[in-house]
Amino acid sequence: MHEKRIDSLDGLRGLAAISVVIMHVYYVWGVNQSYPQFSMYIEHFGFAVHLFYILSGFTLCFTYFNNSDNQIIKIFLLKRFFRIAPLFYICILLNFITIKFFNINVDIYSPVSIFTNIFLIFNLYPSHMIAESLTPAGWSIGVEWIFYLMFPLLIVLMKRKKYVFFVMLLLSLLYPILHKYIPNILIGVDYTYFFNYFFLNFAPFFLFGMSIYGCYKYLTSIESTSLMLIIYFFIFFISYIIFNKIIVNYLSLIWGLNFILIIICLIIHPLPILSSGLFVFFGKISFSVYLLHGILMGAMGTKIASFLKIFSFLGNDNIGLIIYLMLYFAILFIISTISYYLIETPFNRFGLRVVKSMKSV
Repeated sequence: MHEKRIDSLDGLRGLAAISVVIMHVYYVWGVNQSYPQFSMYIEHFGFAVHLFYILSGFTLCFTYFNNSDNQIIKIFLLKRFFRIAPLFYICILLNFITIKFFNINVDIYSPVSIFTNIFLIFNLYPSHMIAESLTPAGWSIGVEWIFYLMFPLLIVLMKRKKYVFFVMLLLSLLYPILHKYIPNILIGVDYTYFFNYFFLNFAPFFLFGMSIYGCYKYLTSIESTSLMLIIYFFIFFISYIIFNKIIVNYLSLIWGLNFILIIICLIIHPLPILSSGLFVFFGKISFSVYLLHGILMGAMGTKIASFLKIFSFLGNDNIGLIIYLMLYFAILFIISTISYYLIETPFNRFGLRVVKSMKSV
């Protein structure tokens, strides 16, 4: 029996996707040069990716926790493959076409990168690139797939060996704290990108999400707003003291703990605006938004200078930049909606049919 869906968390996922897009556009297109006053805020938007992993851990438990162990093992990976792989492969093809059509100078193709992308294991391959993804922002899909491979074991541990799961959560915190020292100590080569984007660096956040589900039934019984605020300020205070004062500059863990608070608050008291149709829809198309935004940014980025020249007679390029940004977001949401209905939804349904056929055998 499935739990009732939490619309606020879908809305939160949509907001996270928009945050990542805003950060990339802001820095890649040099918007920060025209509007530097926003840098102190937008530089933190990239931590929305950590929120994705927390939400992923929670929603996977939300969906599969009540399934039998055999069901999870048989159907889980197949369903998740059809959830993420088809659009990922299409984006690799679109990115290749974009690179060739607009003569973008990048060198990301090799037999190893192609092989590891086809099998979604590129996150395990050390490289000077961001874990050798063949499409912009695709590195996170490699991380997610590793978590999918681990999930059946993790959820069995969570059900039957809670203390082992808890120890794994504590141990996972060591990697984000110590990973900066690992490249030179163990390898002697600067694989900075690989270690910054390695799946172990994000494992605590996925486990955080699973842990929230472990408290879910208790959280849904809480009705006191004052208790919710006490929980919020307690975790915020602890995270700030530990990770900002004692372990300096570990912002990802500070943000991770605060994302836990936000999710807990939304479970206890859903926020109407995030539960609204618009934000829930953004949540539905968030995967397409995330995967397509970099490709569109690369294509439109080649024409931005020409576009701004049209408005140069006004003596203010900012007007042209704002119009171009509005055009970018409009196109992005249109193609993401098309992608959701014509690619994501049909392949999800196909995956479900395959799973049902396997169950009947």
